[in-house]
Amino acid sequence: QCCAGQGGAAARGLVSGGGAPDRPAEEPVDLVASIRSGGFRQQEVLREVQRCRTHVLLSNLREYTVVIGRLGREHLWQQAVSLLEDMKQRSDFTPDAIAWGAVISACERGSQWQVVLRLLGEMTSSGAGGNLAAYSAAISACGKGLQWGQACALLEAMRDERATPNVVVYNATISACAKGRQWELGFRLVGSMREHFVTPDVITYNALISACEKGGQWPLALHVLAGLEQRGPQPNVVSYNTTMSACEKSSRWDWSLHLLEAMPGRLLEPTVISYCASMRACVRASEWQRALVLFDDMARHGIEANEIAHSAAIGALAEGRQWAAALAMLAWMKCVSLPPDVVAYTSAIQACHGNQQWEQALLMLESMRADGVPPNQVTFSAVMRACESAHQWQLVLALLGGMQQQGATPNIVSYGIALSACAKAEQWTLALALLSELRGAKLQPSLAAYGTAIDACQRADRWEEALATLSLLYADGLAPDARAYDHVVAACERCGEWEMAMLLLLEMSARGPQPTRKTHAILSRLPWSALPQDKYPGVPKPIAVVQPGAAHVAEASEPEGGTVAVSVSPHATASVAGGGGGGGGGGSGGGA
Repeated sequence: QCCAGQGGAAARGLVSGGGAPDRPAEEPVDLVASIRSGGFRQQEVLREVQRCRTHVLLSNLREYTVVIGRLGREHLWQQAVSLLEDMKQRSDFTPDAIAWGAVISACERGSQWQVVLRLLGEMTSSGAGGNLAAYSAAISACGKGLQWGQACALLEAMRDERATPNVVVYNATISACAKGRQWELGFRLVGSMREHFVTPDVITYNALISACEKGGQWPLALHVLAGLEQRGPQPNVVSYNTTMSACEKSSRWDWSLHLLEAMPGRLLEPTVISYCASMRACVRASEWQRALVLFDDMARHGIEANEIAHSAAIGALAEGRQWAAALAMLAWMKCVSLPPDVVAYTSAIQACHGNQQWEQALLMLESMRADGVPPNQVTFSAVMRACESAHQWQLVLALLGGMQQQGATPNIVSYGIALSACAKAEQWTLALALLSELRGAKLQPSLAAYGTAIDACQRADRWEEALATLSLLYADGLAPDARAYDHVVAACERCGEWEMAMLLLLEMSARGPQPTRKTHAILSRLPWSALPQDKYPGVPKPIAVVQPGAAHVAEASEPEGGTVAVSVSPHATASVAGGGGGGGGGGSGGGA
């Protein structure tokens, strides 16, 4: 017993696993057994541990260690660290390796990799030494924090301290590398296991397959699975599911289906996770009908479809633009007590976008809020796309503004949709304001975002603003493509700024973007005879005129200093034959 009286009753209540705190003091209680069978909820455990600390009710190292273990299971890592500090202040005993390991494990459960590394260092400095459990928990914590480098460093530190890593430690390290998409390092670690006479088990190979899956290496995932089938250890359901997930992420629906069909031959029963991986693979490859067949097969094989399976089926219906069926399945989920998650709602909204059902998309967004499902960035982007395709630019901007209030931070995709909506509505001032807001939010605008903003200026005949936006594109270290140049040149042409249009075409040729049909159409309309040739000596005029959609070349007079040949094809190009004066000016003009 840790003590008697009122404090002892509190301690007995903590460790009794649901017993009343006011149990008589004289009743014998086995502290360790009681706390392991604990039935207290988290807040009750927190309250009773605080009382034990206040009244110093824990009397020996074993009791501290057991209580710390319970705190770890309740994810109360701060309180576990506090108990460790209490032990350090005791004069009758000091924390041993097991107590340190319990605290480290508690912090690992709380995903506190920085705290874990600090505690491991203190543990080594205190003379307690590091044990396998502590190192394994520390490596696992680094994996959760995506600190694969730290995990590998800990493995090396074990060897330096002449501690022999076992299969559990290696598995934790490979899993950390898998989370960091370090599949090459995972293979090297498996080789290191064999060099150090540590036999890999099926968990090892599952972690290696996971590394291949996250690194997009589906052929290697298949290779590892084939090795298990041929040489052992025997693959399990996790092995197949992870390999199917690797195939799914690379849209290899054929291999995913093959693995699903091969599982019964290996005496492995496919699970709902197995079917969901294959369904998602089919959806990614636009094989949405096959995904729906798999959904039906689950029921025939007695596998109950969960929320994830229904979400995958709704995604298949969205891919097939079956918006009415997608909404019906969403309603069915509510009827069978399967609350739709954000993935299911988002998939249904995407189905509405593909069928110009922007009102339904907005209704789905409101339904999410009513059901207490917070929309994420992908959800808002799907609703915004539906509204943008219906030219509802005001709604798009309202949704963009409402994202922050709903806890979803706008990203490049959401800003790009808003820019496109403003460009189509010829709202060039709003488009430029959005671009400025995007840059102010420390989000690097993409080339497409700049091109859309320039397009908005071009549609409104704002050539100076289009040119200024092109300069911003350069300032951000991006190289404009032909589309961006075409928009600026078209704006200059429409405003009668022929000379600026020609200069931009020369710059476009010098910088390398291949001319498009729109480029050739602008070239055909430029009044070459009115341009000041004395100011731009050696600039050739086109001898061929390409009209939009034309299937022939109309010849013109040959310019001085060379010829320009323009080919008409789906990939129209322009090239220069002959010399020309003016050095760089002649070369650039030929390219345009």
